[in-house]
Amino acid sequence: MGTVTSLPSLSRFFRMDILRPVFRAGVLLVLCGLIWGCGLVNPAPPRAVVAEAVAQKVAQTQVLLQQQLGVVVAPGSVDLPQASGIHVTGHRWMTLNNQPAVVVNGTYHLKGGGLGWGQQRQTRPFSLYLRRIGEDQWVAVDPLLPEK
Repeated sequence: MGTVTSLPSLSRFFRMDILRPVFRAGVLLVLCGLIWGCGLVNPAPPRAVVAEAVAQKVAQTQVLLQQQLGVVVAPGSVDLPQASGIHVTGHRWMTLNNQPAVVVNGTYHLKGGGLGWGQQRQTRPFSLYLRRIGEDQWVAVDPLLPEK
């Protein structure tokens, strides 16, 4: 009968005392990536804050357009379009006037205000700059205006 030869063990090629710290560093790196990806380090503003900021921006734009067109109406007497169907597509943190701020991108639809069905179905993009001023408080900022 034949002789049995044993294969060299893997410990001969890989020293466990060297691999253990590499394995730990890899696990730590994966955990850090998961924490970063979940938004615990750089959280996104709450959806309600984004929705309110988009609604304010739409209302400001409508009032500005009416003023430019010379339309004089009493406040609240005209049905203005409202933002709806707000969908956030991404956010990223940046520094704006030496302060941390987040840029939120997404899309929205308009409803009401005498708009036709086709106009209400149009997807409109938005980009907002928000700054955190408290634990659950955010404020919209204009990147073109200097800070006070």
